[in-house]
Amino acid sequence: MAEPETPAALWIEGLRRALAREAATRPKASKFLKYGTAGFRDKWEMLTSAFFRVGLLAALRSASTSGAVGVMVTASHNKVQDNGVKIIDPSGGMLKSSWEGYAMALANAETLDDLLAELGRICEAEGLSTQAPAAMQAAEVLLGRDTRPHSPELTLCVAEGASLLGARVQSMGLLSTPQLHTIVRNRNTHLLVETGLGGTLFGKPSWASEDGYFRMLTEAFHRLLSTSSTGAAPMAVLVDCAGGVGGHKMAALQDYLADYSAAYGAAYTLTNLPGQEGLELNDDCGAEYVQKQRLPPQGISAEEHRGVTVASLDGDADRIVFHYHDDDGAWHLLDGDKIATLIAEFIVDEMRAAGLAPTGVSGTEGISFGCVQTAYANGASCIYLEGQGVPLKKAKTGVKYCHHAAEEFDIGCYFEANGHGTVIFSEKAGRTLESLRAELDLQPRDRRALAVDRLLLVRQLINQTVGDAISDLLAVQAILAVKGWSVGDWDAVYADLPSRQNKLAVEDRSLVKPNADETRVLEPAALQAAIDAAVAKYTTGRAFVRPSGTEDVVRIYAEAATVEQADQLAADVAQAIRENVGSGSA
Repeated sequence: MAEPETPAALWIEGLRRALAREAATRPKASKFLKYGTAGFRDKWEMLTSAFFRVGLLAALRSASTSGAVGVMVTASHNKVQDNGVKIIDPSGGMLKSSWEGYAMALANAETLDDLLAELGRICEAEGLSTQAPAAMQAAEVLLGRDTRPHSPELTLCVAEGASLLGARVQSMGLLSTPQLHTIVRNRNTHLLVETGLGGTLFGKPSWASEDGYFRMLTEAFHRLLSTSSTGAAPMAVLVDCAGGVGGHKMAALQDYLADYSAAYGAAYTLTNLPGQEGLELNDDCGAEYVQKQRLPPQGISAEEHRGVTVASLDGDADRIVFHYHDDDGAWHLLDGDKIATLIAEFIVDEMRAAGLAPTGVSGTEGISFGCVQTAYANGASCIYLEGQGVPLKKAKTGVKYCHHAAEEFDIGCYFEANGHGTVIFSEKAGRTLESLRAELDLQPRDRRALAVDRLLLVRQLINQTVGDAISDLLAVQAILAVKGWSVGDWDAVYADLPSRQNKLAVEDRSLVKPNADETRVLEPAALQAAIDAAVAKYTTGRAFVRPSGTEDVVRIYAEAATVEQADQLAADVAQAIRENVGSGSA
């Protein structure tokens, strides 16, 4: 007599049938897909199977953590023909690194049996094997998407994958990437407190929606502006929306700000909006174009926009850079380095006013603070911050490395030059500031109390999970108003050193082995010696090289006192690579 099938066995058999149907309609990509900081990203047509399988993984991740996870469909600053997908952990941060391997194993499984075997291995490794059907019933997946025309179809692929395993799926519709990170974070506030998942515990369930996101930001913005003794209104900004979702969200932000003051909402004029005739997403506009090309976006000119402050977002509104034409028509870029210096200096000043020495050492009795930069940060910004007593730390290139490095401090600030960055407050920092505020509330109000209030408002205003163009825009406006500065005053704090970025094709990029923060070459030693010799010839010279993560090229960064010297230094370093590594054809 045959043994009766268990619920788990029946569940697996049903899963097999459903996956067989899926494989017939969604062929696997013809190339190996790699899950990185941005998740999976490629031409959208080849990703339908990967998106479905990401839905499977998102359901498993939710079940394993007992928390809601997010899945964002976006290719950020890429052109419109690309798309991508990434999972957001219950903490609101990026997917746990050990699960990135699971994502690649599922996406690249060749056959149905391979796919089922990988699912089984994940369940076994994460303790879900015997409870899979029941555990899935508690899984919750929140979906967000950008404005790409294929994003709705790909979002449906994710939803079908997650639903197949029994997860509850909630489509949040059009969102910026940082909005979904924030919503997921605040949906799980109770879980994070109970289990210790994630870093900072700051958040509220009432912020776990798009409405809550805007109310969180606009309340903090209004209150921080109200601490200003200058009486300055937020500066007017023309916002280049890159043809992306940021256009919709900036329009919504104006409505929320108008609840506090008509002047707040009127501070913004929007351009390069989604659906604008003749405009494609991220095409000659947006933060990526402006920062990489060192050019204003389409529609912005010296003839029409002298004296106008412009903020360029990227396609999913997680990056921002500022720029303007001065009265003489010269164009100025204020990139992530300039944003970092403004925010870091403000925090350090307020920490000092609060009586909290901003040490760069974690574990001290006070609150540690640090500003994280990559090797690509302009040397002038490093010199300026060091002169202001701001502790600095170098991190490997890539937002996930910067974020992890910032978590080493009680308050950590990081911005890449491309405009992606934020400030994160640890539980210790929040607890210390809240205790100090309660103590000072029993005394007459003074500068210390004002400083503590400002620091707590910065914590609420600046996204605690990921870089956020909208929250960073508000933070910059509020800080400039509190300081009584114009964009010209901000720009004048230091002048960028001229720099040059090139790449050189090589036969084998793995021959070049950099140190942890990519500022020096460990192997071949002769290459670093040659770079040092080249740098020594130029005033304030600096150069480094690093192997590309995706192609057989070595990337070169060179910086010096003049444009001509920076160009020549880059050429000297390229010659050093040819002599010590060889060259190839990329």
